[in-house]
Amino acid sequence: MIVFSKTQNRARTLAVFLVLIVVLVSSCTLVPKEIYLVEPASRLEYDPQIYFRFSGTVLRDLIAGFGEKEMIQLSKSFDQNRLSDIQGGGKKDEGKVDLSSLDGILKRSRTIGAGIRGLGTNTIKMEAVLIGDFAPLSMRMGLAFDGNWRRMDDGGYQSTKYPLFIRPPSPGIVILSTEAMRPAVTAPSLSPYPAAFDGISRSDLFIAADGPTLLSSFSLPVETAAIPLKGIALAASYTETFLVGKDPAAAQAPTYTVEVRILMKDEASARAYRPVIRFLWVSAANRFFGSGSKAAALSPVQENDSYVVRGIELDSKELRRIIVSALLGG
Repeated sequence: MIVFSKTQNRARTLAVFLVLIVVLVSSCTLVPKEIYLVEPASRLEYDPQIYFRFSGTVLRDLIAGFGEKEMIQLSKSFDQNRLSDIQGGGKKDEGKVDLSSLDGILKRSRTIGAGIRGLGTNTIKMEAVLIGDFAPLSMRMGLAFDGNWRRMDDGGYQSTKYPLFIRPPSPGIVILSTEAMRPAVTAPSLSPYPAAFDGISRSDLFIAADGPTLLSSFSLPVETAAIPLKGIALAASYTETFLVGKDPAAAQAPTYTVEVRILMKDEASARAYRPVIRFLWVSAANRFFGSGSKAAALSPVQENDSYVVRGIELDSKELRRIIVSALLGG
């Protein structure tokens, strides 16, 4: 029997540790660069009622500014019975949410797409597709040593605390879902938003909601409840505003230029419902951007089968508030 000295044991441990580091670092290079160009919408498992896309400065700003308060708000949109069951003993959720085990995944993401469905029901279901520096080997090793996750038979992972699942990792792509199982057959042509929104769908922030979902959140007269509204989209692009007269340390603040598009069934219906759309815009702007918002004073301009509102500017705090509101279904 070979007996190793303490020095030899330390050397062996160090060697193994160094090999693991080399494996983890080198595995990052196994992510094909073309993966970074994949649009998250193309990898969604279900057709959502609301679709979100975050990238660039908006994504970094969102991750940096999202705190425990926002996470608690979002957690309350999950099925509370499922949440209690997973936490064990049928205990009620005490409002304490800890998703720190996802920090590393979020910080390595370059683009995130998320879908929400089940709005208007007791159970809101969510999924997210993250595109970034994810190598399957390092992902599996990281999750294996993280006590917050346990491996499933299909190669995916289940949170030990929340109704949250990670699909089997693939190069550059991580899929999170509140559903334990993916659909038996994924729709070949999933359409999370109308093709008319393609021109703004790759903005730093993109939110698209289908028409019926949007209209159901308003109390409308009977004669206007059947408005032929196909969808609405909000796109935000990062700009940088110089704040004159402010402290140099805060001289530059992130600002976002926002555009809203309202898509009707066709150009004829857009013309016919012009007064109604303008009325709805004032109501929606005050509700979405805040009472007294300057956005409500802007007038939607008809462009063929759509109405467009441009010239809205928001700071980071306002943008995060709007995102949380949209995630919670208004």
